[in-house]
Amino acid sequence: MANALQKIPSAGASFEPRAKLLATLSAFILLIASQSIPILAGAVGYILVICFLVRMPWIWTLNRVLLVWLAALPFLLFAPFWITEGRKLAEVWGLAVYEGGMKFSLVLVLRTTGISLWALFILATTSWTQGIQAAQKLGMPRKLGAILLLTHRYIFLMNAELDRIKVAVRIRGFRNRMNLHSQKTIGHLLGFLFQQGFQRSETLHQALMVRGFNGQLPSLRTPVMKTKDWVFLTFSILLHSALLAGDWMGR
Repeated sequence: MANALQKIPSAGASFEPRAKLLATLSAFILLIASQSIPILAGAVGYILVICFLVRMPWIWTLNRVLLVWLAALPFLLFAPFWITEGRKLAEVWGLAVYEGGMKFSLVLVLRTTGISLWALFILATTSWTQGIQAAQKLGMPRKLGAILLLTHRYIFLMNAELDRIKVAVRIRGFRNRMNLHSQKTIGHLLGFLFQQGFQRSETLHQALMVRGFNGQLPSLRTPVMKTKDWVFLTFSILLHSALLAGDWMGR
């Protein structure tokens, strides 16, 4: 998905990954530290404008934000009744709805929405390799970056191997049933999957040693911060800092 979006000419997709990571970090600090609904709404509005400018697919984005909302749904539904701070706003089915609980729910919605949109912005406009390399430039240990890159690669390799195993057992007429034969077959297939993964890791280790791997994965791309990257990063940090300062002064 990220690679497909990078083919779309847009201002956000062409930003240097380091600028996007630092802007995202400043946004996370604001979204986590702020308790003000107007401030959080302004921060969410800013990332919505960015998502519009980079032409992120709205259905794809909305589906993933809805998943985050679904995870927070129990807190959103019951917080207005649990948190009894502030004045009583209404009564639903004999249960009082309080101002403090409603504020908590709104703050939670804005926080989860903002954090989700910034994370999706990074995923949609930056490949995994570019993101790890940018994080290494910002101070991430190189060995940790190499581990993350190889892990990301092998997740998809193992998934492809699992798909091949599924096709193979279906061709042979296997149907999963609640009996001992089916459970044994699934156990053998899982063992075969782990064996294949171990063999692939051994092959990769040997290939890296032959090529003189020293814990660093070389890159043919030399990242350069351009004027537009500095403008985007500076504006984002200043905006988030101003919003956070306004929140603190308003308390």
